[in-house]
Amino acid sequence: MKLKYFLIAGLGLMVSGGLLAGTTYAFGTHRSLAWENGPQLVEMNHDSQVISTKEKINKIVVNAQYQQVEIKRGKNFEVNSTYEKASKPQVTTKGDTLTINGNGREQNVLFHVMNNTSKITLTVPSELPLDQLVLEGEQGQLLLNDVVSENVSVTNNGGYITFNKVDGKKVKVNSVQSYVNIDNSDISNIELNAKYGNLFLNGFKNTQGTVMLENCYVDFLDNGEIGLDIDLLGMSTVTKNNEELPIKTVIKGENNIKITGYDSSVVIADENHQYDV
Repeated sequence: MKLKYFLIAGLGLMVSGGLLAGTTYAFGTHRSLAWENGPQLVEMNHDSQVISTKEKINKIVVNAQYQQVEIKRGKNFEVNSTYEKASKPQVTTKGDTLTINGNGREQNVLFHVMNNTSKITLTVPSELPLDQLVLEGEQGQLLLNDVVSENVSVTNNGGYITFNKVDGKKVKVNSVQSYVNIDNSDISNIELNAKYGNLFLNGFKNTQGTVMLENCYVDFLDNGEIGLDIDLLGMSTVTKNNEELPIKTVIKGENNIKITGYDSSVVIADENHQYDV
């Protein structure tokens, strides 16, 4: 009898999903079928907001939960967002500061016709100098793409942090249970604190700073320029080009990054061995 009820319930969901698909396709809406104390329709909206260049913005603050956030360089100064109907991101300017608050919610999606992920895309004009960029997320995907700022601070709890071609004098990253990828970035000084996550550090140039680890895996591409002062404790390992090294190791270079922590694995590879690990 239980199997019969499961089959009937499954058939009902399939029929509901099919009707939803037909309805959303016919009327051009963007809806998903989710479960929260029963089946609910989740309607996604889209919005675009242009920021006046007269505002003289040099500081950007973004707070986001359950969101994809991308900050990138471009021609226009604008915020594009995809969001649940009742959770439109709030965009405000005060003095020299642009603030964006986007609070989505975790969804138990049963069926959707299109991608229903809440997303904020901020495009910053290439000629606009930024003094400070602050990005705080929870259970989200945070992407900085071709961004230039004197100071950058990124915090994420459970999600993804990606730096691609980021140019900053002072960068601070705090991550918990997150995937961190820093690639081809020109960072003068970095302070990176990570717990229970995976880090991929590729293409640092002229970088000094500290990396603190707790139960992490770190994949570090050695370009021959960065010096590493590694001092780990506990059940940690350090390897370079598939050769095991002591967990207290100094690798000489022009600049220096201090790596400390415990119960973590640091894997170092040069360009000839980066695909062997």
